[in-house]
This record gives sequence, C-alpha cells and structure tokens, in this order.
Amino acid sequence: LRLSSALCEGAAAPAHRRKPECGTMATSPEQPGEAASVSESQEPASPPFTITVTVKSTTALVALAAEGEELPPPELSRASFLFAGETDACECEPVQASAVDGSYTYALARSFTRESDPALVTALLNTPLAVTIYRGDVAVATASVDLAPFAEGAEAVVVDAAALTPLTLDGASNPLLPTATVAVAVTLSAPLMTVKEAAEGCVLTLIVSRVGPVPAGLVDTSAFTFTAGMPLVGVRPMLVTGGTLDAAAGEVTWDTPTRCWLPGAAVAALKDRIKGRGSTVPIEVARYCTPESGVHDPAFASYHAVCAASLDDLLNPGAVEAAGSPVLQARSSLGAETVVGAGSRSGAGTERLTPCVLMPPVEVPVASKPVDEAPLPDGACAWTYRADAPATDAAATPSLPSTMTFTLLLSKPLLAPFAHPTPAQMSVADLLPKREPPAPLEAPNTATEAFRAEVLSAAGTLSREYAAMFTGEPADDGGKNMRRKGLVFELNRSGKYAAMKTRLKEAAQAIIKERFFAGGEGVQGKYNELYVHLVEEMHATLRALGAPSQPPGAGTAGASQMDVVDHDALVRCKALAGEYEVNGELDLSDKWHQERVLLARALPEVWCDYGAFLARRETFGKAEEAYKEALGCDPAHVPALVALCALMVRDEEYARAEVYGQAVTSGAGDAPANPVAWSLLAATYSALDRETDATNCNYEARRLTAQVMSSITTTAAASNPSAVEAFAATALTLLDLHMPGEARALLEEGGEGANGLTRRLCLARAALLEGSTSSAYGHIMDALSVDATDPRAFELLGDLHASESRLGEAEEAYSHAMALSAGPNPPASLKLILNLGKTLLTAGKLGDARGVYMAGCRLCPCASTWLGAGIAMLRDGDLDGAEAALAEANVLDHTNAKVWGYLCLVALLSDRVDEAEQALGTAFRVNITDSALLAEIGKLFLHAGKWKYAEGALRRAVKHGGGGGDGGSVPLDSAVDGGLPLDSGRQVSATQPISDGGGRADVRLALGRALFEQNDIEAAAAEFKAAAAGAEGPGLAEALQALAGAHEALGDKDAAAACRQRLAGL
Repeated sequence: LRLSSALCEGAAAPAHRRKPECGTMATSPEQPGEAASVSESQEPASPPFTITVTVKSTTALVALAAEGEELPPPELSRASFLFAGETDACECEPVQASAVDGSYTYALARSFTRESDPALVTALLNTPLAVTIYRGDVAVATASVDLAPFAEGAEAVVVDAAALTPLTLDGASNPLLPTATVAVAVTLSAPLMTVKEAAEGCVLTLIVSRVGPVPAGLVDTSAFTFTAGMPLVGVRPMLVTGGTLDAAAGEVTWDTPTRCWLPGAAVAALKDRIKGRGSTVPIEVARYCTPESGVHDPAFASYHAVCAASLDDLLNPGAVEAAGSPVLQARSSLGAETVVGAGSRSGAGTERLTPCVLMPPVEVPVASKPVDEAPLPDGACAWTYRADAPATDAAATPSLPSTMTFTLLLSKPLLAPFAHPTPAQMSVADLLPKREPPAPLEAPNTATEAFRAEVLSAAGTLSREYAAMFTGEPADDGGKNMRRKGLVFELNRSGKYAAMKTRLKEAAQAIIKERFFAGGEGVQGKYNELYVHLVEEMHATLRALGAPSQPPGAGTAGASQMDVVDHDALVRCKALAGEYEVNGELDLSDKWHQERVLLARALPEVWCDYGAFLARRETFGKAEEAYKEALGCDPAHVPALVALCALMVRDEEYARAEVYGQAVTSGAGDAPANPVAWSLLAATYSALDRETDATNCNYEARRLTAQVMSSITTTAAASNPSAVEAFAATALTLLDLHMPGEARALLEEGGEGANGLTRRLCLARAALLEGSTSSAYGHIMDALSVDATDPRAFELLGDLHASESRLGEAEEAYSHAMALSAGPNPPASLKLILNLGKTLLTAGKLGDARGVYMAGCRLCPCASTWLGAGIAMLRDGDLDGAEAALAEANVLDHTNAKVWGYLCLVALLSDRVDEAEQALGTAFRVNITDSALLAEIGKLFLHAGKWKYAEGALRRAVKHGGGGGDGGSVPLDSAVDGGLPLDSGRQVSATQPISDGGGRADVRLALGRALFEQNDIEAAAAEFKAAAAGAEGPGLAEALQALAGAHEALGDKDAAAACRQRLAGL
C-alpha cells in the first residue's frame, strides 16, 4: 500500500503510473474509478516541515581476503531508497569499500517537504523505507525500515544496523555476508504530532485472513483480485488489498495487513461508535479484474458484500484485540439508509454507510471482454445467493455460510487496564447502629433441663419399684397385665405417683412460661405445640438412658452458636414461612420468620431470610434493619452486604451502596468473587458518573460470571465473558427483592445475549411486578419464541392471565408448565402446583384438581398440597378421602387455621357435631380468618341447631369481610344457596356449599337468626336490619321478613308493619 502522489508535493508522475491514495487504493495500479466518499475532520492545514532520509553506510558486503590470499579488488557500491509518496528512487554515486574492514560509506541524503495530516502518518505506517544496495550495477540486498515510531511522536528513526536481505541473482550465487547491515536515519524538522496528540491517538491494524467458502462458479484464480475495507469516522477507510483466490481451499486469502493512524478525535469516535455493546461495524469485500486479464466485471455488485463485525472485545479494560468470523450478507440487506455505528447509546457516528472500497469505472475498457460467468438476479449477492436449482446454477453458494475472518489490533487500549475503584471513605461499621453484640445462645434452657431431669427421676423410680416387686420375665401377656396393675396400685398407695405427677406438672408449667409465654389465649393456642414438645423431650430423655454419663454442662461447655441451635426447627419454620408466602398469607409467613429469629437470633442467615421476605413485602425500611442485624452477627456476611447494596441503589443512597459493595469485592467473607456485587457497584458508579469505575466493575462481573459458567459447562469461555449472564444474575437478585425498576434498567444496560431467554423472563417478571401486563405479555411471547419448552415462561403466562381473572387461559398456561416440568427441566414448584390446583377448583374440574394436588403431595409434601387435595375431595363428595387428606395436612402443620376449618366442615357434613365443635374451637385459637369458610361453617352449625357455635363462626366471618375465596375451594354461588331459610328442610351436601360468604347481607341474615334463636332479639334485629340494607332480590325479602318478626318479638308493631309494607312492595 503506497501513499498517493497527490500527498507528495512536487511529485507529478503520469496519471497511468500514479499510485492510489492510502486507504482508497484500487486493487490494480491501473484501475480507474472514483475514490470512496469519506468523512474527514476539516482542520486547518499544518505548516510544512522537512523529512530527511540518510543512508549512511553498510558493513562489509562480501568476505575480505585472508592474509596472503589474493582476491580481486572490491567492486564499487551504491545505495538507493524509495520514500513514501515518491515515484522514483533516490540513489547516490558509487563508492569504494574501506580498505580496513570492507565497509561502504555513502553520501546519500535527501529531504522532502510534507504537510502533516493523518493520511501521511498512515502512509508512513504502511510504507516502510525500502533501501536497496548495489555491487557494481547488480542489486544484491535490500533492507526495510519501519517508520511506525513517527506515529508515537518520535522526531527521528535511527537504525544503525538494519539487516540486509540478499536478493536472488540470475545465474550466480549471491556472495552477501549474512552479517551485512546498513545504517539508516530518518529525521524530521519537527514532530508529526505533539506529545498530547500522540498520547490521544493510536495505530489501528486490520488483518483479514480469509473469506470463504467462495461461490462455486468463482474458479478463475488469475482474473481477479479482492479488497476488504472498513469505514472509519474522521479518517479515510482502511483497505486490505491484494486478496487472492485459493481455488483448492475454496477461499480468498490476504497476506498483508493494513495499518491506520487514528488521531484522538477518531479514537473517541470509534469508542463511542461501539459503546454500549451489541453495536457492529461493517467490513466490506469486493472483487476486481486484474489489468492483465483483459476482462471487465459486470457482476461487480453481486460480489460486493458486507459483514457486521462486533468489536465488543475492545470495550474490555486493557483490551487491544478484537477478532471474529461474521457471516457475509448482501450489502443491499443493510439498506441504503443504514447508519454507521447504529445502536450506539450516544448517537455518535451518524454517517450513512457509503461504500468504503473503490467502485469500478463506469466506462468499460476498450477491447475488454465481460467475465464468463452466469449472471445473478438483480440485487442478488453471490456470497449468499441460493439458487433454486444448485446443480445447474454455477453461481450457487455451498451449504455453509460464507464468513470473513478478521482481527483488529490497537497499539493502545480504548479503555485503561482494569483497576479496583478508589476505596470508599466510610466503612461498613460506620453505617451500622452502635449496639452491643447479641448475647450467645445458651444451651438447652433451664426449664427444659428441669423437665428432662424429672423424666429421668420418674423413670428411675419406676424401675426401682418394678425391680423390688418382681423378678424374672412374665410368662405371658396376662402376666404382664398383672404386673402392670400391681405396679400402678403400689405407686398410688405409696403416693409416689402423685409426687411424680406434681413434679412433672411443675416442670411443664415452667416450660410454658419460658418457651410459650404466660397467661391468656396465647397459652391456649399453643396446646398442641406444647404437647408435641413435651413428648419429644420425654422420648429424647428416655433414649439417653444407658448412655455414658457426662458431668453437668459437659455437652455444651464449648458449644458454638451452630451447636446449640435446633436446626430441624429452623428448617421447618422456614418451610412454613415459604408455604404461607406462596399462599399469599403474608402475616402468617411473617410470624414464622419471627419464630426463626427467636430460635436463632445470632445466625445471620436467619436475619437475611427475614430481610428478603420483608423486601418482597415491599417494607424496605424493615428489610434494611433486618440485613443490618445480620451484619451485627457477622460483619462480613456476603448475602447481607449484597442485599444492602441493592437496597441503597434503590434508595439512591449511592455513597452507602459503594461501601456495602466494596465490602464484598475487596474480599469480605469466604466468597469475594461475587459477580452480583460487581454489577451493583457498576450501577452505583454509573449513577455517580464515574464511567471508568463502572466499566471496570461491569467487566469484572462478566469475567467472574464466565468463570462460574466455565465450571458448569465446557462451552463457556472465560476469555470472552458474556454481559447477559452477569446482568441476569443480578437482575434475578433484584427481582427476588421486588425491585423491578432497578432490574429492568440493569438488563437494558446488558443488552441482548446469545439467545436472551433469561433476560426476557426477567423482563417479564419485572413487568408483572410493576403491573404492566401488556409489556409482560410481549416479553413472555419473546421468551417462548426462543424456547417453547421452558416451563418458566408458561408459568409466568399463567400468572399474567390469573392477575386479570382470565382463569381459563391461566389454567391452560399452568397446565403447559406442569407438563413441561419433567425430564431435563426442573420439577414443578409448589407455587405452580397450588396455582394450577386453584384454577381447576375454580373451574369446577374437581377430578383434575384432585390429581394435581395429589401429584403435589408427592413432589412437595406440605400442608397446602394436602389441604388442596382435601378440598377437592370434599367438593367432590368424598368425605372419607377429604378427612384423610386433611389429617395429613394437620400433621404437617397443626397451626394451619384453614385445615382446622375444613376438618370442622367435614365433621359437620358427617354429622359428627361434637368433633366439629372441637375443631372449630381449635380453628378459633389459631386465628382462622377465611370469611367464606367461616360463613359456610356457621350456616351448617345453624342447621344443626348449635346456635352458639353458629354465632361464633358467623361473627368472625363478618369481622373478616364476609366474603372471599378459600385458598382453592370452588367459589360458591350465592344465587343458588344464599339466604337458605331455617325451615326449608333442604338436605345439606358436601358438593354444594351452604354459602359463598360473598354477600355480607347473607352472612348477616344467618347471624341474626343465630342470635334470634338465643333470644338476643335486639342484636338479631340489628343484624337483620344490616342484612336488609345490603340485600337484593330474594335475600332482601328474607331479611325484611326476619326483621318484621324481630320487631314483633320486641313489641314494636309499627316497625314490623313498616317492614311488611316494604315487603309487599317488592
């Protein structure tokens, strides 16, 4: 590649011998045509300066004569050189060799006047100084001097010993010594650029290795040459010329790269053009006919193609290389209005994509023939064209897509090498409240130890009495019974039984005061839990009998915090908290989280779980306090630090977010390599306009994510980390904390990934949390277009339909998700099972609902799945199955109020009123709040004549709204069974619930009747009046009739008459 003579002042070579300009060179020296249009900065021309080239001397070119040896005298030697922009070589007069060492000293020095501009620097980069050495009239050696230092601001390039390369001589061997060198100096009267310009600019090297496979019809290797080019903003395009066709390999190859000097403005433009990741730069390829071929190419446009090259690798800190093999496509596919650098966030590089390679001449050369090649349809590209009949169309391409393999090198990185951000001015300790650390957990409490001691004492007493009364083994079961009766009689007679009972009772009371609190309804509500606890402690004590004895406190003297925690209880409480959260009962979930805190308040994991739950409730202030409590237990707890960093980003407290994020990235805890923390720090620094720190943090997040991925799958390359995985992991963390806005902003920053499935699912979740269902639907459809076998997309689709009460569509989506939750996909989640079961129950598909819940009992055995199965069986008339399922639910969670409510319902429908009363009492103690279920229970008690229990259930139904669903039961139809009169004699059925509780009037009417039957006439009249105020149709008539009867019972005949008059007017 040579500098155009137009750049060289005074070089007036004939037009047919001029070399093409740097960056716009045609593939043939005699190729006519117009140069490509470029956009160059219009800066005032620099003053001219002088470049002086001096060829000083050479060492001995041939061997000297040894002592006593006679050799012909050395031949004269001369030197010549060709400088960039010159058409004729400069040479000196021949000189004699030194008699001492055989060296030559030349008097060759020439000066050239130039004007400095980027094109000249580019020409010097691509055109080294070519020095030729002659012996006599024969050129024997050449040397090449690289002038690249001028692009770094150097004032001179001095090479004292440039190696000489021997030339091949016709019919003779070349006697050149392998040690022969030449001394050359190139000096400037002034630097081509200032120190600042040299620091801001850089050298760009484009290497195009190959393009292939080529079209099948392209077989003539001599008629064509190929050029590849890349447009740049502010300077001339880069062209790689001289591509040749390798027919055997089926590809075009280039041997020589091209270099280009980018001034500071062009470097900034390049950086801005690829900023934001995902942007591409076009690289074109075209073919030309060689002058010697005697042909012209009417199919030039068919072989003019372009590929979209990604330079994202250059956006990594310290990166100086980007490479790839993008697919060639028709240039017309980009459109005439395609913008260079489209996709850049800054909007820079808004030039239209004009051809960067030379277009062929409009006039056909005289006496040339067209290329013998089958023409392609108008607008078709030979590199991408697929003929309808490949066997007969010679221009059809092979099955593999044609690609261009390129490498782009920078002399200095666009972004500075990675460096950790400046340490924050505060520390985590400065942000935590000053308080005493929590007291260490004590080993099993005093009351429990006392109870165990009493159990051991009682066991000892029993064993001693038995040993004193009997010897040997009983002969049979009758003997065992006789011994048992005798032992009981003796214990009662001696008073030992009463003493044991008293001591155990006192120990149990101490446990109640210490563990279950003292007095009132709180103790009543803990009876079942107390019973289980006492039985477990008794069995644990008896199992320890016979074990080696230990001194008091020996088992807990050196116990750590983890040793004294009841981990089984923690796991159980966590499972219950998650189960209630899935069911939407957030207050109960909160209760179980608090129970975990009471069990192990010194464990940071417990506080972190509680903080995450509070964030999902969107009580972010409380969540922050919970995470700070976790740091109070462990100042280096990574999950708490990451969550607090996210909360601070949400609150725009960026200084505090930096403190928490740096506490993780600087090596806190056992897992300092946390990509989520790095991503959050990047978001923090972006908000603070610290672009360099943000870029470094983003890069580190991608690098760490790639390391994690490479440990899972061999397809993940740590050297080319993906931004999407890193951003998606952080977005999932933010979504789990109910921060959809922050998650969406982070995903938009990361751009699209290889397939974008995780990103689309995260965006759908964020839109659902924000209530934007139309946007969520679009993201879900995009996710399904990527992978229609992923159950997560269908589950989100079901959530979307359910949120808009489209239960039929929700059922279909949930069913798809359930069907896909097998094989390679993860099993169905508890949330999916419960949501599908609920929609099926709502639709009245009781058999299907029963099957889903029973499958859930196998996959996720918990109280909710068994409860759902029990409700489905109850509504389907299978009372025995319902009772068995509800019993299983009660074993798994004896505090579940709905389970006790439905057990009461089953008992009532089975005419076991006494059991129903006990179940209702327990439901009251565990605070049942399901108004629909309470209304149904109250009306059944009303039918059974149990006025007091009916009143209790109906009053609570009114208190809690008198309506709503029952967590999976069929919504009951008030038009069918609302306002059932007491004397109707209607048979109650399990498949047709009494009432839906959906109308407060219906519940108030039933409550009034229960009060009326208990002779509380005034209270009954008030309820009847409230029922009449809110009732319509038949319900209003019943309420007015009941109210008239109440007024008559109270002796208020006028009010009764008014009610009957109103009733008559209906």
